[in-house]
This record gives sequence, structure tokens and C-alpha cells, in this order.
Amino acid sequence: MKQRASVATMLLALAWTRAALAQPAAPRGPAAAPPAQPAPTPAPGPPAQPPSVAPAPTTGAAPSPIRIIPAQPPGAAPPPGAAPLPGAAAPPPPGAPAPPPTAPAPPAATYQPPPDASPQAPPGAPPWPAPGATAAPGPATAAPAPAPAPAPSPQQAPGAAPWPPHAQAAPPPRSAAPAPAAREPEEEKAGERRTKISSFGVGMTAFATVPRATGAKTDSRYGLLLQTGSRWPVGDNFGFGLRFAWGLTEFDRFETFTDAGYSVGKWTTGAYRDVWRWAGKDDSARTLRWVGAFFASIGLFFPLVAAGLCYVAAPVSPTTYLELDLTLNYDFAEGRTGPYLKGGLGLVGFVDPRYGALRGGLGPTLGLGQRVGLLELSANVTWLADGLHGEVRGERSNIYIVGAAVGLNY
Repeated sequence: MKQRASVATMLLALAWTRAALAQPAAPRGPAAAPPAQPAPTPAPGPPAQPPSVAPAPTTGAAPSPIRIIPAQPPGAAPPPGAAPLPGAAAPPPPGAPAPPPTAPAPPAATYQPPPDASPQAPPGAPPWPAPGATAAPGPATAAPAPAPAPAPSPQQAPGAAPWPPHAQAAPPPRSAAPAPAAREPEEEKAGERRTKISSFGVGMTAFATVPRATGAKTDSRYGLLLQTGSRWPVGDNFGFGLRFAWGLTEFDRFETFTDAGYSVGKWTTGAYRDVWRWAGKDDSARTLRWVGAFFASIGLFFPLVAAGLCYVAAPVSPTTYLELDLTLNYDFAEGRTGPYLKGGLGLVGFVDPRYGALRGGLGPTLGLGQRVGLLELSANVTWLADGLHGEVRGERSNIYIVGAAVGLNY
């Protein structure tokens, strides 16, 4: 016990010495009283108790050299024989008037409304609204827009492999552009009806010359027809047409041209053989004969060209007429299927079968046909009236050109 009392005494002495060194020295002479400051309002609760130090036990112990001084109220003089506390004002000298006591600051006023009464505004404050009254509306302010809800995070399917770290959900697939609205059947037929239609056909033709003189014999020729045409639509059912026809009826001319080519070619090859035999004789004029044979070969080259031209002209030599028709067409059906009629003007160039002379004429033309998909059946008649075509002086006749063909549309 003695050791514990000694240790406590030493700790108290050490703490007292440290506090005395930390405080500055008080000035000599009377100290001016600090201005009165309002004391803070104590918080409600139990009153504070002055600190007290329990006296050390004295049972069988020597008296402690440290004197315990009880707590004194502020401004009270220290007990006789006690040293002044560090930082405290020195006591006034004997005979000096005592300083006036400092009045404690009044506590801050707080308003406590009675429990049964409604709250009242403190003095000087604006009056509070009456019970049940609503506050005046303030200036209208726009309500804050609600924040967009966060997109839900994708959930992993049960039993699936774990996703890699920092994996993000794949963006939604971009929506494809809306498909164009399907055209109505009427629109499709109208669009098909307004397109250009061309055709190429092969068929039979007849070229007839009918004299107006009484008892004159009609001259008729029959042969091959090649034709091509196009139609450009105008409106729903009408359109403009263009037709080109090639009639071949004089096939005896083909034989004539081929015979002429063969005869000229045969004579020319015989002439070449005779010339080079003559040039090959061995005598003193051999050199002159070689020079003459050279020039003869040049001259014989032209008959060879003529023979070639006869063979080239033989396929077209049966030509009887070439016809170009400008027509107005009317289609009874829509699209590429259905019958049609056409009429217009025909321009014809022909070789007179009776005299072999080249002549021309014009006249009305009529035609009809039937389209079935890509296939087309057509017939056409052209009339070259008396006075609208060339003929021998003193003769008057009408010419009729008739053709029928099977073709393909494209």
C-alpha cells in the first residue's frame, strides 16, 4: 500500500508540474477584469458535480505531502496558505478596494409553447399560419423530369457457362428496312401493259398484181417472209407500232445468180491455166511471155471478183419487196397476252415481177395478231391502189401484199 501511495503521489506531482510549465506567467499588479460574456445556455440534464479526488487511505500510511484543495467557486479567494493556481490573477494588496462582482449572464430565452395550446411565433417573428391553413403556393416550378430507368442487366441462363469478365450484352440487331409494299395486281398489269414489246417472226407471203383491164391475168408470187416490229404503248390499250417486212418470192433469181457466178468463175480459172501454159514455153521470147502473163493475171482478177459477188447476191436475189409500216395499235388484253389490231400506212419498194423493174408505192395497211406469252401469231395486208405505185405506162393495176408469220416477243 505504501508503494501504491508513493506512486500516486509522484504521478500527481508530475502532472501538477507539467501544467504549471504549460501556463504563461501572470503579470504583476492588479489584473483588469475581462469583459462580461454571456454564459452559454446549459443543455438540459442533471446538474454538474464538482470534481472530487478520493483521499488516499490513511490506514497505517504516512500522511501525503500533497494537500488536496476542494473545488472553489469562480472568483473565490484561495484558502490561507495555498499557492495561487497557474494563470490565476494575483490577489489584491491589502487595503485595495475589492473589484465589483461580475454578474452572471442570463440564460438564453427559449420559447416553450404550452402543451395544450397551438405554437406561437416568438416576439418579432412573422405570425405562424393558423391551424388547418395551407401555405400560400410559391412560384410555379417545372417538376423535374424523372430519370430514365436503367436497362435491366442480362441474366445468365441456369447451367450455362459463366460469362467472361467485363462482358457486355450484345446490342439488339438492327431492324431491317421495311419491305416495299407489294403492288396490286392491277398496278402490275398496268406497268406490264405500258412496256415496249418487240418481236421477230418468220412466215409466208404473197405478192399479187391484179390488172384492172378486163380479161387481164392476175400475177401472183409466193415465198418467204421475214419481219420484225416494235410497239410503244400510249395509254392503257393504245400504242404506236413500227413493222419492217422482207418478202422473197423470186427464187428463180437465186438460180440465175448462182449459175452466173459459177460460169464466170469457171471461165476465169480456165483463162489462168491457159495464160501460164503459154508463158511457160521455152523459146527466145520467153521473157516477153512472162511479162504478158503477169498483166493478164491482173486483168483476170476482176472476173473472179464478179463471180464472188454473184454468189454473195444469190441469197438476197429472190427479194420481191421491202415494206415499212407505221401503225396505231389497239390491244384488247393487258400485258403480253391477248389479241390486237393495228392499222396505218405502208411504204413499199418492190421489183415488178413481170418486167423486173424497181418501183415503189404506198397504201393503207391492216394487221391483227395474238400474243401468248413469248409467242406471237400475226397477219398483215397492204394495198397499193391504182395510181399509188409505179407501173408500166398504159397499164393500171392494184397490188396486194399479204403476210402471215410466227414470231417471238422480247
